[in-house]
Amino acid sequence: MKSEIALALACLLAGLAATAALADAPYTRFLEAEDLDMQAGGFRPNKHQSYSGGAYALIYGHRDDLTNAVLSKTLERDLPPGRYRVLVRLYAEGEPESHQLEVLLNGARAPFAYPTKEAAKGSTTWLQREVTTERPGRELTVRYLKMGQRIIFDTLLITNERTWLIRPRKEGSLEHVGEDALPKPTDDRSNLLANPSFALGHRFGWHCAYQQGLALTPDMLQPGKGPAGAAALRIPLAMQHRLRSATADKFQAIVQSTAFVVAPGRRYVGAMKVKTETAAPSTLCFLFRGPTGDFRHAKAAKLDLKPADEWVTAEVETEAPPDAVFALLQLSASADVPSALWATDAEARLKAPRSQETQAPPIAVAWSCQPPGHIFLAGDPIELDILAHNPSTAEQKLPLTWRVTDLLANEVASGQETLTLKPGERKSKRVALDARLRGCFRATLSSASGEDHITFSVLDRPAPGGPMGLYASLNPQCVALVRRLGFEWENTLSPAEYIASWGYVQPERDRWVWHDDTVLAAVQAGLKLIPTVHIYSHHIPKWALLKDEPKGEECVRLRGHAAGFLRVSDWAAFVHALVNRYKARIKHWLIIDEPHNLMSAEDYAKLLRAAYRAAKEADPTCLVAAHGGYYPDYLKTIVAQAGREHMDILYDYVRDAAKGEVIRTVSRETGKPVWTVEYGGFARWLLAETDPPASPALPASDVLANCEWSLKSAIQSLGWALGEKYLRYDARFPGHRYNGYMTAFEYDGSIKPAGVALAVFNHLCAGLQAKGESQLGEGITGFRFQGTDRALLALWSSDGQSRGLSLKPAGAAAFDFMGKPLPLTDDGLALSPLPTYLQTTASAIEPLEQQIRSAPRTQPLSVTFAIVKQENGPALLLKAQLRNNSRQSLSPQISFDRSSLYVLRSRRDPRLLVPDIRPGDERTVSFELAYMAGERFDPKPFDLVLVGRGLFAHYKGEVRPLDK
Repeated sequence: MKSEIALALACLLAGLAATAALADAPYTRFLEAEDLDMQAGGFRPNKHQSYSGGAYALIYGHRDDLTNAVLSKTLERDLPPGRYRVLVRLYAEGEPESHQLEVLLNGARAPFAYPTKEAAKGSTTWLQREVTTERPGRELTVRYLKMGQRIIFDTLLITNERTWLIRPRKEGSLEHVGEDALPKPTDDRSNLLANPSFALGHRFGWHCAYQQGLALTPDMLQPGKGPAGAAALRIPLAMQHRLRSATADKFQAIVQSTAFVVAPGRRYVGAMKVKTETAAPSTLCFLFRGPTGDFRHAKAAKLDLKPADEWVTAEVETEAPPDAVFALLQLSASADVPSALWATDAEARLKAPRSQETQAPPIAVAWSCQPPGHIFLAGDPIELDILAHNPSTAEQKLPLTWRVTDLLANEVASGQETLTLKPGERKSKRVALDARLRGCFRATLSSASGEDHITFSVLDRPAPGGPMGLYASLNPQCVALVRRLGFEWENTLSPAEYIASWGYVQPERDRWVWHDDTVLAAVQAGLKLIPTVHIYSHHIPKWALLKDEPKGEECVRLRGHAAGFLRVSDWAAFVHALVNRYKARIKHWLIIDEPHNLMSAEDYAKLLRAAYRAAKEADPTCLVAAHGGYYPDYLKTIVAQAGREHMDILYDYVRDAAKGEVIRTVSRETGKPVWTVEYGGFARWLLAETDPPASPALPASDVLANCEWSLKSAIQSLGWALGEKYLRYDARFPGHRYNGYMTAFEYDGSIKPAGVALAVFNHLCAGLQAKGESQLGEGITGFRFQGTDRALLALWSSDGQSRGLSLKPAGAAAFDFMGKPLPLTDDGLALSPLPTYLQTTASAIEPLEQQIRSAPRTQPLSVTFAIVKQENGPALLLKAQLRNNSRQSLSPQISFDRSSLYVLRSRRDPRLLVPDIRPGDERTVSFELAYMAGERFDPKPFDLVLVGRGLFAHYKGEVRPLDK
């Protein structure tokens, strides 16, 4: 009897222990909306409304009846009572809080309302709520209580992990951080800021915020000997361009530290010593950020700075909000005249008793790169500097290692050093690299003081006459970098919109705002400008936008954000004045960006006709570009209504061969050349110092995919349209926020890889004309560019997989997408989704294409997929079998394309490094999927990406249901 009781008690205790362990176990489950059970078909899946990368989103349009606006799911296991975070990804449209829903988890309610300030109207966003469940269970229900125009519901996440963070709403992405990056309540380091005295310059942890349309990059911050010889940072106060700013007449600056981790509810102290060259009211404050949204201002210390010999100490103390995860320290200042501040001895620390046994602060180390934009050109010595500073009162030694890698994970250099520094000493160590390097590189510096990273590029000296241009800033630094990259053309829309947008140039009928010096500096630097003469939204002056249609006058009707009417005579007078002002320096003008979003094709033809006549009257030698309006019928109507005599250039998007054929036909019929344009962003490669540490490294696959898309967009657009020029929107400098997607520049002013790849293509294509798509046989896509003596063939594998081409053409030169020369050996040419370039003489290009058509194809790496059930769990696994068919060992890194992360159980962007696969060998790797055995769902496509040792390839597959 006693033994039976003991056994029962043991079983009970074991069960309680298991329950307790389960309660503490991490749980994260992503659910795509289309995989939830729909009640009576109220929702319908729509693959065209997918925002998170999933196969579909759900749409509900029955506005008057929400009876069936219910979704449910039985989870794969019981969840114990406790606190959970519920996150939903939605498309926010309609008026504020016009949508209301609730998510029920085991009976506990999480209410949501949107749009909100965090979920801006007309955007896709994540929202989150916390919920505490009081009973175990596996019941999940989503119920809409109120709706606006329509519901678009994409993804739901249930988790008890605090390591999922929603990035700021402008990006709207969800990212995972490691536990070691989260707040520690006992973190009482004396200073949370790196490089507080700026002894290592400005790149290491400090940057200028994007301000009112004029970006101040770190290069405008000037470290050096400040007043009284102290190491300090000089911060220029510069004029802003956005006329809508309340402080547009001020000279301003905003400087921010790197983001650091904080503990909610703890008090923090921030301090900085500052001096000013003129009267400059200033503020010092903390900005805090929780798991969602942007950084928010906290209590600020205000200073009425006056010129003085002594340093003034600004200090602020505040409590971290309950939801705080990250913080940064910000100094802002403004003045009535151009001036500058000096800053030093910055500090951010937890307000806590200082330890009596304080350790000496370690040696601080960082990389330094001298060329503008970290761009080395052929013939320059390729040298990086390791900067070190010993802030302590004792001599210290610091062993360190460094390595340099390219985008394909090839190590190109490495080394070890031991630095010995006396108290207060600063020292530099130069690292010389191989002058034959070409492409983008990341240098990593590792020591007991932490890691520092820097990115740089090495390019051939650009040839003149390239076909490409950017939409970038006319900031002098940006102009210098654009020219250093070899780009000659620049459109002013967005980053330099103040040059030619009506609302900026003529804000009042009798007031004009000109930027002669800015335009002159850009032209003297070698840029050719094609300003967009624009009227979108706030670009229309209030005096010119009429509520009612004027009688007896020619006018056009505008729609969208700027609904109303415009007099054609007012518009023509503005264009005449604009062109007349700059006619000595600007010879190309684009009339309105994307007119199809603003007006009918007939009304655009009216404005185009009037603008053309006004421009030619002011400057008969100028050329006027007509925007094609994206849609083929819109373009044809413009030409028919305005007439070919009222345009000199056709300017439009060309995203497929069909559109290329349309615009080629119009070009042939009108005799007008085609300039093409594309919209898109640039993936960053520099590890973020200005953002919270979202991940320990950035996957090269993201950057390579971005290079692939950027290059193919340019090559295909020019090829399909037989275009003369190609301009890429938007290469802002640096963009709405540092590390922002819509900028070609990293936060430290260096160039992102896609920008380098475009510069390489621009250089190779200089002086050549697009000749269209070449027929190169099975599995290979190619486009030819040709001049009088020289020809270039851009080619890649059509299906995204790696492919070998047994080819050794005489007299040809091969280059990879980064401009690195490729040897043409007996092993042939390795192709990937990224363009490879073959350069030869004009007379040899057709025989070369014939060689490619007849050359044998090989597949260096083959990949097969299988879906299986976990041995000890309910989840499905994706097994990928890799076979090396080449003659050399492969060691690829495997990751999922961002658009495919939704198929995984955990969306932590897994990157697996596969051990060496010798020729003829196989390896199998497994990934846990978000789906369970026995669940019913539509097949889910995915894209597996392999990177490493010169390899870059996509392998596509599908996840399908599997019975238990």
